[in-house]
Amino acid sequence: RAVAVWVALGTARTVAEDTERRRFPDDEVIASQSYFSRTWREHFNKGDFAYCGGSYMENASLHAALGPAAPDLKRLLGLEDPAVIRGRGPLTDFWNASFTKAGLRDYRAYEEKGDYKSNTFVVDDNTVIIEGNFAFNAVRGQIYSELWIRKGEEWKLRSAMLAFQELQPGAKLGTQPAPASTPEKKEQKKEAEKAKTEKSHGGTTKVVPTGNSSLDATGIEKTKSGSSASFFWIMVVLLAIVVAGIMLRRKNKRKDAAIAGFEVMLG
Repeated sequence: RAVAVWVALGTARTVAEDTERRRFPDDEVIASQSYFSRTWREHFNKGDFAYCGGSYMENASLHAALGPAAPDLKRLLGLEDPAVIRGRGPLTDFWNASFTKAGLRDYRAYEEKGDYKSNTFVVDDNTVIIEGNFAFNAVRGQIYSELWIRKGEEWKLRSAMLAFQELQPGAKLGTQPAPASTPEKKEQKKEAEKAKTEKSHGGTTKVVPTGNSSLDATGIEKTKSGSSASFFWIMVVLLAIVVAGIMLRRKNKRKDAAIAGFEVMLG
C-alpha cells in the first residue's frame, strides 16, 4: 500500500513538473507551427524548392508509399515503392523532380476545414505531429505523420510518412500543364483578335505596338474609307486645274480677237 501511494505521488509530481515546463497552451503552439506548413505549401506551388528543401532539418527523412502512382514515378523519377529519402539535399531534389518531371501541381493540405483539413497533436511546446489528407492535380493521398520541431523562431520538418492513394480522374503523371499567360500576352492577343475582326468587316484596322516600342498603346489608324476620300479630292483638284486652264485659254483667244478687230478699224 505504501508503495502504491509512493508511485501515485511520483506520477502526480512528474505530471506537475511537465505542466510547469510548458510555456504555451496547445492552441498557441498550433498557431505558431501552422504558418510554416501552409507557407511550405504555397512555396511548393510556386516552384520555390530552395525554400521547400530548407524547411527540412539536415537529417530529415521521408517515407512515401507510391500506390497507383508507383509505375509512373519509377519511370519518371526512378523511385522504388515505397520510396525512402533521407537528408535535406535528396529531399529538395525529390520535390523539385516531382514538380518539374512528374508534373505535380496545385498541392492542397493543412486546410482549416473540408477534405484537406489537418489534425495536429501537440507533443510539447517545441514538437507537433500532423496528419491529414492531401491532393495534387494528378493524385490524392494521406499524410500519416509529419513531425515538426521548433528551432528558434522557426519550425522544421524532422520526418514524414505519406501515401499516394488515388489518381485523379483523367490525370496522367508526367504531363506538363500549359504555362499561364501573362497579362501582357493576354492583352496583345486580345488586340490582335480585335484587329483581325475589324479588318474582316472592312472597318478600321488598329496596329498596336508590342514589346518595348516607343509608340503609345493607342496604335496607328489605317482607314480604307480615308484613302478613298483622299483620292476623290485629288481628282477634284486636278479637274479644277484643267477647267481653269481651258477658261484661261478661251479668254486669251477673245482678247487676241478684240485686238485684231481694233487694228482693222484703224486701217
